[in-house]
Amino acid sequence: GADDGDIVSAARACPLASRRTHMQSCYHSAVGAKVERDVRLAELNAVAGTLDVSGIGLNDEAAEAIAFVLQRAGARAGDQRRHTSLIASRNRISPAGARALLDAASELQTLDLGRNCLGSRSAVLAGGGSGPALSRLLQRSVTLTHLDLSSNGLSDGDGHDLCEALKTNVVLRTLILRNNNFGRATGYDLAAAISYNRELKHLDVSYNRFDAVGTHALLEELGETSTFEFLDLSWTGVTDASAEHVARLISGGSSLRTLRLGHNALADRGGAIIGKSLPGSRSLVRLDLSHNPLGDGGLGALLREVASNTSIELLDVQHVRASDTMSAEVAQTMAARAERVPRQNILFLA
Repeated sequence: GADDGDIVSAARACPLASRRTHMQSCYHSAVGAKVERDVRLAELNAVAGTLDVSGIGLNDEAAEAIAFVLQRAGARAGDQRRHTSLIASRNRISPAGARALLDAASELQTLDLGRNCLGSRSAVLAGGGSGPALSRLLQRSVTLTHLDLSSNGLSDGDGHDLCEALKTNVVLRTLILRNNNFGRATGYDLAAAISYNRELKHLDVSYNRFDAVGTHALLEELGETSTFEFLDLSWTGVTDASAEHVARLISGGSSLRTLRLGHNALADRGGAIIGKSLPGSRSLVRLDLSHNPLGDGGLGALLREVASNTSIELLDVQHVRASDTMSAEVAQTMAARAERVPRQNILFLA
């Protein structure tokens, strides 16, 4: 191949000064047989650390080219220019391109493929889904700590492959699965995976249709797990039937700092049950119960219990079903906690 220094010099001479124009025009060409000589890939070869190609319209062909660069760098022993992070969100990558990237990503620490088309139904029917490649990545990588697959239209089949690999993965710390097409089956699969995996610290599964049954299974297992620091189950179907598990999660979690349960179906009974867990919590800093059908009774019970809590700095109860008269009780609760928790805020808007 050509000398790397010559390739980099040629790439830097690209007349397309705009990053977006340069990337879209130069990275979308076909991958040739001698791609290592292609100046359109030279800057990728020269980058160390984070490679950010987000929001520039990359397609599968471009994803395969980037995968080649990752594999090439990984094959060079002692190469100090290795990439540790790939940010490729907000593009047009479908399962074909995703499979290439996922198979080349085993030495990354951070991989962000959010807001792509990894679950595209037409692409899945044509050549298979992203699930097997996700499974291979999690089974093989000993460095990947952050994985973002949000807003990709991933299915329960993809979720099953992912969760099976999570059972044996001991490296991943952050998993973002927000806004996919996961249903009840993935709720069960994720619960099973968490029963084995004690390494995850940050889990976002918000805006998935787990429904009341799937979230109940997931929360039941989460209630037995005290390793999480951040959990987002907004808009997943949490009901009062799961409130006991939520309470156990809060009172038993020695590390949980943020819990988001907004846009669910927690009513007065659920609010009262969750409230009883708050006085004993020493780690929880942010609790989001906004957009739930909490009435005056449920919110009142919650406020009475949070008054004796010393860790919560932000309680979000906006847009619940409580009346405006609860504003006075919110103010009283904040006043009672003012000396012990000076940085507190209780957000309430009926």
